[in-house]
Amino acid sequence: MPDIGTVADSLAAWFKPLVRRAFITFAQTAFGLSLLSIGIAVGGYVIASPPSVLRGVLAVLVAFGCFVAFGVPLMIKRAIGAVVREGIVKLGLGAKVSQVLFKRMSEPGVDSAAGGSAAAAAPVPLSQAASQLQRAIETVQRLSNDERLGFFRGRIQAVLLALVGKVTNARFREAASKLGTVDVAAVKQQLSGDIDQRIVALVNKTLWRTTAMALLLCCGVPLVFALLMRAL
Repeated sequence: MPDIGTVADSLAAWFKPLVRRAFITFAQTAFGLSLLSIGIAVGGYVIASPPSVLRGVLAVLVAFGCFVAFGVPLMIKRAIGAVVREGIVKLGLGAKVSQVLFKRMSEPGVDSAAGGSAAAAAPVPLSQAASQLQRAIETVQRLSNDERLGFFRGRIQAVLLALVGKVTNARFREAASKLGTVDVAAVKQQLSGDIDQRIVALVNKTLWRTTAMALLLCCGVPLVFALLMRAL
C-alpha cells in the first residue's frame, strides 16, 4: 500500500486492491436480490392471476422492473459502501485521504483569496476553510479523472472523497461555532485520531438506510400492484 509521499495527489493506487472486493460484493448482492425478486414475482403472479393470467404476467413484469430500477442501484451502492468501509477499517484510508486533502489545502493556489499555505497556518473564517477544502477535493478528483479509472475504482474514490469532505466540514462547523473561526491545522490534528471511526459510522448508517428503502420498494411496489390487479 503506497504512502502519502508516493501517491501525492493521486489516490488511485490505494483503491486498486479494493476493486476485486467490490465486484465480489456486487455479485453477492445481485444473487441475493435475484432470489428475492423471483420470490416476489411468484407471489405477485399467485395474487394477481386468478382473475386473469395476463394480470399475473403484468405483476411478474413489475416485480422484475422494480428489481432493475431499485435493486441494481442498491447493488452498486452496497458494493462501493462495503469496500469503502473495508478500506477504512483495514487500511486507514480515511485518515490517509484526509492528509492528502489537508496537504492540498496548505499549498499556494488552492484558494487565491486565502494566500495559500500562510493562510492555512492561521485561523480563517468558516466559509474560507470550506472553500479551501472544496477546491482541494475538486483538484484531487480532477487529477484522478485524468487517469481514466475503471468504474468501481472511480466511484470508490469519489465516495471516499465526499465522505472525508463531509466529516471535515462538520468539524469545521463545530470549531467555528465555538471559536468563531477555524484553525485548520488544529482540525487536521483532531481528525487524524478519529476520522476513520466517524466515516465508518456514516457509511454504516447510509448503507442501512439505503438497503432498507430499496428492499421496501422492491418488495412493496410489486405486491401492492398485484393486489390492485386482483381487485380490478
